[in-house]
Amino acid sequence: MQVQQGAANAVQNVRPNLTELANRANYALAQQATVDESLPEHLRPKAGETTGLEGASNILVPPRLKVIQKQSASELLAQFDPGTVVAMPQKAIIAPMVKDKITNRNTETGARFYFVPLFQFSEFCLWEPNGVKPCIVDRSFDPRSKLAFQARERATMPHPSLKGPDGQPLLRKFVEHLNFIVLLLRNGDFESLPVTISFQRGEYRSGQAFLTLATMRKTFLYGCRFAASVHGPSSGRKNAQGEWYGIDVENPGVEDNLDPLVREVEKFNQYRDMATYLQTKHAEGNIQVDHDDDTEEAGRGESSKDF
Repeated sequence: MQVQQGAANAVQNVRPNLTELANRANYALAQQATVDESLPEHLRPKAGETTGLEGASNILVPPRLKVIQKQSASELLAQFDPGTVVAMPQKAIIAPMVKDKITNRNTETGARFYFVPLFQFSEFCLWEPNGVKPCIVDRSFDPRSKLAFQARERATMPHPSLKGPDGQPLLRKFVEHLNFIVLLLRNGDFESLPVTISFQRGEYRSGQAFLTLATMRKTFLYGCRFAASVHGPSSGRKNAQGEWYGIDVENPGVEDNLDPLVREVEKFNQYRDMATYLQTKHAEGNIQVDHDDDTEEAGRGESSKDF
């Protein structure tokens, strides 16, 4: 049921934002616009000159990796199998589901993909009831904010106007997201492109496990390489609200043929510069994760046991 994805076209859509991130990660390059030699001399921006587009790049919104669910929008299910990892909003396949060699049917395991994590940050959001857009009412990066406290308490609040079939108000939910901006590796057109992986609700524990794994490396986050793959309901991803697929992050194994450490000094320095840039953007409040396409499956994993 997977569609043959126009990966090249999708990358053309995503590359401007990602190229901006990669270029601006180095502070020296951040002060200079890339010169297009095909432009007439008077149309080439010089160092220090404004182009009128400076404000457009203030807020950084990297593509987000989305795991297609059985509850996903019909538009997505018409293009991708449940469990497929897709870069949104470009809808480009990053990791398909693995097929059984005998039956040729999808298993509950996705193809492995690899990345270097650059930066981790928590985000605290107040979510609307399922299906309501825009899906996020309020958000904050401040771990000391009231919103953060309510998210960590897994609090809810009645919607001021929407009611369910039983006449009771629908609930807004406070949610903590563990967000990682990572560089994809060995991924064709998406090689070395930054994307966001977000863990929340039923997948929050998977995000915590990743944090623990990274901490055990006892080195810079951006000095590490990791492997990841999707697993389905048989991995314990089910409760009274339903079943879902999620991403598990692991140390690379022998079969991955991937050094878990970034030993190349040049690459390490590049990743460090990008991480520094992301830290600056975060401190300014200018990183944003687009969760809006996740509203259809916002209810998964929300029992008191698995929230």
